[in-house]
Amino acid sequence: FQFNGRQISLNGFLIATWTPSENQRTLTIEFTANATPSIVQKLLHQLVVQQESPVLELAFSVSDGDGAQSATINTQIARGSTADWRQDLLLFNSETSQWNVGVNVGGEFQWLPGPQWNQSAGWRILSGDINGDGFTDGIGVTESNAIFVALNNGQGSLTTMPAGSLAPNESIQHLLVGDFNGDGRDDVIMQQATNHTTLLPGSWFVKSFDGASFRTSFYGRWEANGWVDFGVGDVNQDGVDDIIGVRNAMVGVERVNWFYGISNQIPDDSYRLFAQFAGAFSGRVESTGWHSVLIGDWNNDGRADVAARRNDGRFVYGTATGGLTPFAAIGANRLINSAGPLFSNSAFSGPFFVGDFNGDGRDDIGTRQSNDRNLWVAASSTAAPTSSTAQLWGPWDDTLNWSGAAIGDFNGDGRDDYVSVDLTGSHAWVSVSTGTGFATMSDFGLITGTEVLVGPLMLKRGLL
Repeated sequence: FQFNGRQISLNGFLIATWTPSENQRTLTIEFTANATPSIVQKLLHQLVVQQESPVLELAFSVSDGDGAQSATINTQIARGSTADWRQDLLLFNSETSQWNVGVNVGGEFQWLPGPQWNQSAGWRILSGDINGDGFTDGIGVTESNAIFVALNNGQGSLTTMPAGSLAPNESIQHLLVGDFNGDGRDDVIMQQATNHTTLLPGSWFVKSFDGASFRTSFYGRWEANGWVDFGVGDVNQDGVDDIIGVRNAMVGVERVNWFYGISNQIPDDSYRLFAQFAGAFSGRVESTGWHSVLIGDWNNDGRADVAARRNDGRFVYGTATGGLTPFAAIGANRLINSAGPLFSNSAFSGPFFVGDFNGDGRDDIGTRQSNDRNLWVAASSTAAPTSSTAQLWGPWDDTLNWSGAAIGDFNGDGRDDYVSVDLTGSHAWVSVSTGTGFATMSDFGLITGTEVLVGPLMLKRGLL
């Protein structure tokens, strides 16, 4: 978002104007017709979370195209201080299929048991805000493609809700979460990989919740084979999430190609993924690697950027600051390549995380050393082209039995921190970012519950 006086713009379009009250406790925000529900949600989150003195009350009106007021909404922000925006932790124990909720009360998580799902279902676990209430829900997809949601009530309680299924005799791949229709609710997107019972391999389907029930929507058909990986981000600043994929170029061409799948509304009001060539990295998968694919906003311009790691351990950035993508004026930019940080293969096997560890608004790359002794961060540069250097940010503990890891803002200061779980002691440990490093890891408390932690654990940050 661009702030010019009391005007707020996105991608050159006026989104809203704002007026503070005399006591500075209330903002009146008037949105224009350019503001989709997703844009409204993201702007309100930024205004509340990123201020040193958070907004306590919001009164805003919705304006149509000619400026006439059509609705007025008054809302009280329940989380009234920066500390109240501390993120919580969702835990899924893969061995027992048990959910646990860790509510952040400041310096520790207070754990509540969630539902236990079928242990033989072969769960693939995701998370997102399925019903748009601002709280993070758990999502599970079984081996037979049945989808279930662990719906969060905002008070630490999860309730299992079935969300339907997709072609139980087919294989699905590239399961991702994002708001692909701009309604403010997260959706689940997946690609059908096979054609055992249908003739549509490569088809993209989106499972979405309309507030009352789930529906499945067709989002287009791409090649099913050959993709290295996909990620989610908003590539054209319209407030609607898109997908980004990478694959080898045609045989004989020494490069990999990046493609945007831009979620675009078509005349019948449904959505399709509009494929656009986004850029290329030199070297094919077989010879160069291109693993650890990451999606982040390296320059804080509101567009999703990419990075991928070569076989020699070097990341390459693709920052979306180039010219417009070809064929259609849909608002997406080409990727500009630049050298990224080197994480030697002998010391770093991943996983790598994307987060804003220094609080400057730019996403960075972080990871734990393979021997569990240290945490490292490569902070994105402030100047173009995007660059960074891997730096030691703090110690970790190689004497404990770690399972799962996640990043999140666990003290509400606007900087991302690091969390992992010691299986043997059943404790969650957090290293809090100081902006230039990680403080000594802190014990965030015993994970209580009837089920023994076995692992592997899936950790998901969010507001619970």
